[in-house]
Amino acid sequence: MAIIAGSSAAPSVLFVARWGGTTKDIARALFVDSKQHVFVTGSTYSADFPATTRREHPNGHWCTFATSLTASSGAVVYSTVACGKGETWGTAAAPGSDGELWVSGSSDGAGLPVTIDAVQRQFGGYGSPSGAGDAFVFRWSADGQSLRYGTYLGGTGDESADTLLSDQQGGVWIGGTTTSRDFPVTSNALQHTSGGGADGFLTHMDSRGRLLFSTYIGGSGNDQITALARLDSDRIILVGNTSSVEKGLGGPGHGNDDGFVAVFDSRESAMTWFRRLGGGGDDHLKSVAVLRGGGIAAAGDSHSANCPNAHPGRDGWTIVLSSSGTLLADHCFGGGKIGEVRGLVAATDGSVWMTGVTSNVYEQAFVVRFQPVRGIAEYATVLGTEISRGNAIAIGSEGVVYATGEATEPWGPPRVPIGGFFEPTRGAFREGQKPGSTDAFVVALR
Repeated sequence: MAIIAGSSAAPSVLFVARWGGTTKDIARALFVDSKQHVFVTGSTYSADFPATTRREHPNGHWCTFATSLTASSGAVVYSTVACGKGETWGTAAAPGSDGELWVSGSSDGAGLPVTIDAVQRQFGGYGSPSGAGDAFVFRWSADGQSLRYGTYLGGTGDESADTLLSDQQGGVWIGGTTTSRDFPVTSNALQHTSGGGADGFLTHMDSRGRLLFSTYIGGSGNDQITALARLDSDRIILVGNTSSVEKGLGGPGHGNDDGFVAVFDSRESAMTWFRRLGGGGDDHLKSVAVLRGGGIAAAGDSHSANCPNAHPGRDGWTIVLSSSGTLLADHCFGGGKIGEVRGLVAATDGSVWMTGVTSNVYEQAFVVRFQPVRGIAEYATVLGTEISRGNAIAIGSEGVVYATGEATEPWGPPRVPIGGFFEPTRGAFREGQKPGSTDAFVVALR
């Protein structure tokens, strides 16, 4: 790895884990639980994906995987795969009760392992002229051996469940996007009908998977919820993107696509406030974290020339809001080298850690420690010499930072002359690394 901006407090590598089969394996989300296990979910196209429990992987299809690693060394605890008859993508993960694991994503076919108590046992996506897909929600047992709960979630259009947030009773909040006009909503919904185009959705399930709340959130354009965080016991932060012009969604924006940050009161089933953000180009928010003191940081990418410190093309983008929605900071950063922030987590010292993708010709994952109010990068590194993407980031005990994503093993010599290969460390999960293959990875920094 190579430091491209540094400080005296630059971290060292605790471990590197890398795993996959002979084709493509992509890690999309991770978290660290209270027992110091790192949980990772994503998608695999490899029929020989290294699973320690379930092996349900037909050739020629994408499947979702869930992998648990030890937080201290990256050793595998379990790794499991679930598939349907179509393509299945895992996109989000969150802790359940007693070490269980919630996973969500999307599938474009029947045959997923749904349980008898599912909210929706049948795949509903083929009602769309395009033959679209449904979201899914799984709950894995603590040892990864059994699927405790599995359901489809969607209507006759297209859905994806892109973000999860645990509640305080073992249930889960689910955010994503839908094009269905018949997406399942509850009687206490904030918005009972589609606004047109693609809408965001927000759904709440209890620890047994029963539907407590479900609503559309969207207008006449395209809207999506990309990240969730908890502000306090009742209020949930929603982050996403919108091209809608309705007043309740921030009104007309400056560009075609803008990011938004909103606070939803779960007790009242009402939106407390909604703030639309962006410049003259297309801007997107993809991750969120609550800062020390209660401020809200969100990050993504900006194509706006009037974003502070913008460079031509695409920049990384961070904003900070107060808990009441006042804009406190707005920064583009990276000098044209940081193309997109995909993951964000807050540290106890007031800084944030971010991961994403550089804007090089050959994309690379990066990790940055950033002061979000001042707009200063204290530390930054790219990961590997090969093509790679950072997709999610988390902090464990003692401030250890875990970044996950995907790395493609080159067919020949390294093409980007900085950093080092994703060589797994001793004792860490290590499978795959075939020439030309794409593998999942976790890098731990302390």
